[in-house]
Amino acid sequence: MKRGDFSAAWDVADTHLSRITDDEWRRPRHLQHIWRGQPLQDRRVLVRCYHGLGDSVQFVRYLPLLQGIARHVTLWIQPQLIPLVRGMPGVDVVLPFTMARPTSISTSTSS
Repeated sequence: MKRGDFSAAWDVADTHLSRITDDEWRRPRHLQHIWRGQPLQDRRVLVRCYHGLGDSVQFVRYLPLLQGIARHVTLWIQPQLIPLVRGMPGVDVVLPFTMARPTSISTSTSS
């Protein structure tokens, strides 16, 4: 992509997507790739933010666009950012991100 060879970059991305397995959830969180590129219309979507806090803040601004496509958007984000994102447009449920699986305790932003 840096060289402007977008066709080759898409080929790399397509190859990577084809390697995603059904037991991807068993891998360490930072190595998991779950979405295979299928349409998101009328789907429940879990967005996981596990990089830096700044990356997460920059990314969540796109969630209203995602919610315009998906039926339901759950945001799994660093606990420090929950007060910032709670109640923001584009998010149905906010969960604190941990290295464990998501908890059943949620801070819902809609009724």
